[in-house]
Amino acid sequence: MLNVLEAIEKRSSTRGYTDQRLTDEEIKALVKAGLQAPTARNE
Repeated sequence: MLNVLEAIEKRSSTRGYTDQRLTDEEIKALVKAGLQAPTARNE
């Protein structure tokens, strides 16, 4: 169990970003997906 805890503690997540801008269509798709996602109180 200790090995698992050590692995969790030491892990990191690195993301690579670019200067490429999203299109209006891509932004609308992301907003739509966010609005359809379930919530804790179903609101």
